Amino acid sequence: MTASFQDKREYETKGETQDMTPTSSRTLSSDGETDQVLAVEPRVLNGHTLTKEIPFRDVCIAIWDGLLLEEPAAAPVELPSPDTLRNRLLIKVKYAPPEEPVSASSSDDEEGSKPGASYKMTQDLGYHFMRTYPSGVRIDLSNMDPSSFWRKGIQIVALNWQTWDTGMMINSGMFADTGSWVLNPPGYRPYLQNKPGSNIVNTKDIKLSITFYSGQNIPLSEDCISSQRFNPYVTVELHVEGLGDDHSDESESYERDEKYTDFTTSHKGCDIDFREDHLCFPHINGVLEELSWVRFQVMDEGFKWDELAGWACIRLDRLGNGY
Repeated sequence: MTASFQDKREYETKGETQDMTPTSSRTLSSDGETDQVLAVEPRVLNGHTLTKEIPFRDVCIAIWDGLLLEEPAAAPVELPSPDTLRNRLLIKVKYAPPEEPVSASSSDDEEGSKPGASYKMTQDLGYHFMRTYPSGVRIDLSNMDPSSFWRKGIQIVALNWQTWDTGMMINSGMFADTGSWVLNPPGYRPYLQNKPGSNIVNTKDIKLSITFYSGQNIPLSEDCISSQRFNPYVTVELHVEGLGDDHSDESESYERDEKYTDFTTSHKGCDIDFREDHLCFPHINGVLEELSWVRFQVMDEGFKWDELAGWACIRLDRLGNGY
């Protein structure tokens, strides 16, 4: 006789208890012995919150019922190229139980301490996706600067859309007017390594100067109720990093950012004449324009603090003369 049922168990991996939902099929033979085949299915969670998990199978059925394959396709001999994956949905699974659990301590001691570990990771990023996200113990909704991770070759940076800060503005400037994806610049694409000059990161020496003439219909800041109390000015900030720069020292990176920030004088009203206010940034060497941005913020000058009224973030290689 044969019977099938659902079974829920606790699996312990890497010192942490993971609550998995496996599908268990058990066959009872005539001699009383039991054979069991276990297949663990993924589940969907809302981060580290108290909401209950949802089986991934139920999510797929709810969205694509009738469009799903009855049987899984055969495992591919080689990974498909991005071109063959166009018009398809890619599902990224964060966790899969290892066949042989490896403790975190042994991994850190043996692999993480090797001098070539970080270099090997950089090389692997040319062929594999990697995502970075904020610490789980953080209590605010601030965002990381995604550009520092993109420059290291990391493709995906998790951001909080609830907060429009520097990280979200740079992210918007990166993907503006694109099909939601951006091709890495030459030197970040290993499949071109056999072509002459394809592994060279093309940097430039830049000197940026901006002249402000006028502004019309500038929106009021959130707490401003009258244009008579509106005192706008524009801050301009360059987000650049030279080849080989390392932002491991957080205070040093802030000092570097401070050097490339300038602002206009403040005026009154929503339609203003900047009187050709000229901002000139110092000469900067070794700038990769595809991974550098200029950010404009219209600020309302206040008594206690200044409020944001509007902003724009543009990648340097998309910025032309007379923009």
